Amino acid sequence: IKALEWVQGNIEKFGGDPAKVTIFGESAGGTSVMALMVSPLSRGLFQGAISESSFMDYSINVTMTEGGRLGVAVGEALDIPSGAGQLEKLRSLPAKNLTNAMLILSANTTAIPYIFVDGSSMDSTIAEGFQSGSNHKVPFVVGSNSDEMTVFFEFGEALKAKASNPKEAPAAANFFPDTRERYEKFVEATFGGSAEKVLSLVPAAGDEEAIDAGIELATDLYFGFPAYFTAESMAQRNEDVYLYYFTQKPDGEAGEKLGAFHASELVY
Repeated sequence: IKALEWVQGNIEKFGGDPAKVTIFGESAGGTSVMALMVSPLSRGLFQGAISESSFMDYSINVTMTEGGRLGVAVGEALDIPSGAGQLEKLRSLPAKNLTNAMLILSANTTAIPYIFVDGSSMDSTIAEGFQSGSNHKVPFVVGSNSDEMTVFFEFGEALKAKASNPKEAPAAANFFPDTRERYEKFVEATFGGSAEKVLSLVPAAGDEEAIDAGIELATDLYFGFPAYFTAESMAQRNEDVYLYYFTQKPDGEAGEKLGAFHASELVY
């Protein structure tokens, strides 16, 4: 937000037009774009936005008080116990220590919320902002790739290969179900009464198909849904929105194995 304020105040000096500012981002950057689309503090700071393969789970109705628990966990991961003085000690650490701690925490969960509902920069979650219509009324391009999660599956396989015991690998490495039973349990736990319908749309006849089905469903859930949901919300209000679906896979072995994987559109 501060960078966008600087652009508004200074871009003319560099030959730019403060009335023609477009923001864009991919992955976590795409999530940031979505957050800026609903943040009260960014109103009027840009006139267009592009969000590629965003991950909406970074914005799940977490208040500042609840978010503070994450900060305590970071301190404990760095051997700084909770309680008086923890914050001051954390502030004295090099930034790379904090980055490493977050990587460790992230490796043992599927998502960590980074965007908190603080009543100032965010009045609501990203999803609630788009659904309620509090998003900024600017042209918005949003979309995802057809095979987003294949690269994450391969990353998990690499983590398991490095672990002495695959079952002791970080939680993220075992995220994808590797049997039909695990896949069906995941679907039932996620979709409840709609599980049967989901299984009819993305079935797994056996253990071999379970991995592919899990990758496909995770792609839809974590990347396809945020794009479709935000686009549909805006379209229902006749707002200026454009939804894309990227299917062009790279040439060579990477494309054959991974398809149109996460971030593969960036070269275009």
